[in-house]
Amino acid sequence: MAEHRRSQRPSRPARTRSTGRRRAVVPRRGRATKGWAALALAGGLVLGAGSQGTFAFWSDTDTVASGSFTTGRLDLTVDGAQGNPTAYAATNLALATMVPGESVAATLTVRNAGDAPFTFRASATKAGDLATPLVVEVLAGSTQTGDDATYPRTEGCSGGTPLSPTTATRLDVAASTTLCVKVTLPFETADTFQSKTVPSTVSVALAATQVAA
Repeated sequence: MAEHRRSQRPSRPARTRSTGRRRAVVPRRGRATKGWAALALAGGLVLGAGSQGTFAFWSDTDTVASGSFTTGRLDLTVDGAQGNPTAYAATNLALATMVPGESVAATLTVRNAGDAPFTFRASATKAGDLATPLVVEVLAGSTQTGDDATYPRTEGCSGGTPLSPTTATRLDVAASTTLCVKVTLPFETADTFQSKTVPSTVSVALAATQVAA
């Protein structure tokens, strides 16, 4: 009977040694504990490295304003005059009552009055009753020679380089050169061109093109 009653009594909590205190449960060291320690250490490293971003660095900005810009011009003049849009009239390049073998010539001064070097070419056109037989020559660096006052009136050009739509002469800024323009009625001009009273004219177009260097 006594043994039966003893088994019915509730069990008491375990005591540690003789102090009467409950024994603390200490967790075993394992992989989980080591993992948390590693995470804590990594977090500390991240915070330490990132803490530099909390500082404010000074900054400054500047503005640069340019000067003004303008454009220059390409300007070819003949005897100091502009030939565009109105043609320059070289009145000394004319001869009335021409007969075969006669010629007339005139010296023109071409100048670069612009802001960039250029090359120029020459092309001649003829109009009027004598447009077919007349021969026109344009030479750079040449001057007029001869006489148109006595028969046979034969003026010409001395020296120089022939100009054409395919040959060019260079002029730097403020530089100039002479042109000699010669107009001839050749000896072989046919009889059908006699007594042509409708005036014929010659136009010389000078085309300037900027050079790169």
